[in-house]
Amino acid sequence: MLRMRILLADNDLAVARVLARQLEKNGYTVQVVNNGIDALKHLETHRYDVAILERELPEMDGILIILSCRRFLILHIFRAILTPRKILEHIHI
Repeated sequence: MLRMRILLADNDLAVARVLARQLEKNGYTVQVVNNGIDALKHLETHRYDVAILERELPEMDGILIILSCRRFLILHIFRAILTPRKILEHIHI
């Protein structure tokens, strides 16, 4: 069975590493980036099932990344936006 691929973009690498570790323990493949430009490049060149984007990333924020992706991807956007830090608050570590 293929593992779900997740792109995780957060400028706080400590938060990103903790969240990535938890996701990997639960069977996901996670790629971590720490700025918006790298996140957009990864989305343009790799296939991800989910992107978790910090809203306030350096160089390009998460909302602008989503808007940019609409040009080249068919996206089903979940209307609630959670930052990686908010997701961590809901995971039992």
